[in-house]
Amino acid sequence: MTADEVLGFVGHCAVSLFGTNKPRGPKWYREDPQILVWALTSTEVLSALYRRFREGRLTSRELSDCCQQVHTLREDWSEVGDVELVKQRAERLLQVHPLRAADVLQLGAALLAQEHNRGQTRII
Repeated sequence: MTADEVLGFVGHCAVSLFGTNKPRGPKWYREDPQILVWALTSTEVLSALYRRFREGRLTSRELSDCCQQVHTLREDWSEVGDVELVKQRAERLLQVHPLRAADVLQLGAALLAQEHNRGQTRII
């Protein structure tokens, strides 16, 4: 899951589900709520949220609600945290694809998860 997709999901939760403890989210999440993300995904999402707040695109209340949703999701998701293996895949990808650092690290984490789960991980 990319940072933009997580942010979209968090935004959806914050706008649609104020006051609920667990987000329902989009159909794919209701069907399979097991989320595996790169270890720095929450940092990327929080960075985007705070940037939008500084730009005036989120109110204090929206920021607080979105940040709470990130923390709620983080309690339930699993993280790919093997930095060295993710970095190896990411650096190999950079040789052939014009990707930004955060994007290639997300992709490297997804590839590592895919390898470890023998292709059983659904990548969104």
